[in-house]
Amino acid sequence: MPMHCKHILAYATSQLHLWTRQQNAAKGHRTERRIKMPKSIALPLGVVIHNPIALDNYLPYRIDRLATLLASLEPRDIVDEPYMTTRSWRVMMVIVAYGPSTITQIADRLSVDVATATRGVQLLRKAGYIVSRSPKADRRKQVVTLTVEGGVAYDRIAVRRREDESAVLSALSDADRDALLTILGKLEQYVGARLNVDDDPFADA
Repeated sequence: MPMHCKHILAYATSQLHLWTRQQNAAKGHRTERRIKMPKSIALPLGVVIHNPIALDNYLPYRIDRLATLLASLEPRDIVDEPYMTTRSWRVMMVIVAYGPSTITQIADRLSVDVATATRGVQLLRKAGYIVSRSPKADRRKQVVTLTVEGGVAYDRIAVRRREDESAVLSALSDADRDALLTILGKLEQYVGARLNVDDDPFADA
């Protein structure tokens, strides 16, 4: 197994171990939380940190790092597709999942700025995988939709993406997978509620 896959599996497993410890604590079992901190931190003279963050136990850092590692799997599988990059592949996934979309909608659904989404759209347009059309109701609006060639390319890549997903999840038992999805769902619901975001704020966009 490639080294980066091992890293991904290790991080996913560690998250589940953390969840298990929390569940045991809730049931009254004694658990010990070990926080690894560097023995020494090189800081400029006079700079004192009173509340250092242990990154191994900091959820935003762990999730962001895992997402980066997972994304590293994508380029090797799509380099043989014309004009296909990680960015353009994600744009294509949004169009398939939500249907014809404006660039603003694509940017919102990917949580990126419009300029980043535009670059992905431009690559797909050069490849002939998407076209932009203006609805009769508003000629100023450009709606991006998939072409027949784009659909064929999407299916080719999606098969490999599913294979990679299965390889990563093979490190987890069925119970672990269910627990992981439950944890992610609870976190998304909680954060979405704090941001006042619906489950699918773009469904009618």
